[in-house]
Amino acid sequence: MKHVRWRRAWESERRRAVFSPPFLRNITLREGAAPDWDSFPFNARIFAGRKVDIAFTHQTTILVGENATGKSTLLEAIAANCGFSPEGGTQNHHYETDEPRHHPLADQVRFAWKPKVQFGLFLRAETFFNLSRYLDDVDETDRFGNPRPLPVDMLYHGHSHGQAFHRLFQARLKGPGIYLLDEPEAALSPTRLLELLVLLGNLRHDGMAQVILATHSPILMAFPGAALWEITSSGIRQAEYDDLEHVRTLRRVLNDPDAAMAAALGAE
Repeated sequence: MKHVRWRRAWESERRRAVFSPPFLRNITLREGAAPDWDSFPFNARIFAGRKVDIAFTHQTTILVGENATGKSTLLEAIAANCGFSPEGGTQNHHYETDEPRHHPLADQVRFAWKPKVQFGLFLRAETFFNLSRYLDDVDETDRFGNPRPLPVDMLYHGHSHGQAFHRLFQARLKGPGIYLLDEPEAALSPTRLLELLVLLGNLRHDGMAQVILATHSPILMAFPGAALWEITSSGIRQAEYDDLEHVRTLRRVLNDPDAAMAAALGAE
């Protein structure tokens, strides 16, 4: 019995050593590629330096930047490389979508994996309704298509938008794999954001998951041990929390709301 326990412990440690995040190590321009830097997606700020060289050195990476800077585009390209549905979900989620499965970055960039993983979750806040509706349909039937009686409170619909987000995170942010989260704060209150950080902390503690998320939330940006990448007019660069423009802006408002509003709205 003691030998069996030792063997299981040894196998578990061996799996962790082989299957250790980050799995996606970097994204670079393919040799011989000739992207059109004046057209989408290469005209986004993330490629402002006319180069593609993004390294992932931490288990958790957080992308920060203004709207339309390329954060979502990058996550979508990674998701496509994993084989995830472009509307969000996993490789196993197959539902009608207007989104093309072939991403425009696919032929121009190289994804370096060690090892390549194709399981986890891709969440897009803007298409969450489609994903949650699909998951409801799947959860309501067994693998033969027969109705499966489920309590109403187990379904994603029938809840508020924020509750549905939170329930999906609780159910799906588990196990090894890569988790791509595009603006997960969209429907969450500050309290719920802290609860999401707990789930992300659990993933990190398990040591077998890589998380890449794009966010406008300074609460999520504060996740301990995450690599912060900020996208500016000059391109993408690593940054410290206190230097992020999002953080500085929020602090100005919280430190002196009246002055911040006067500056934003103009003196009346």
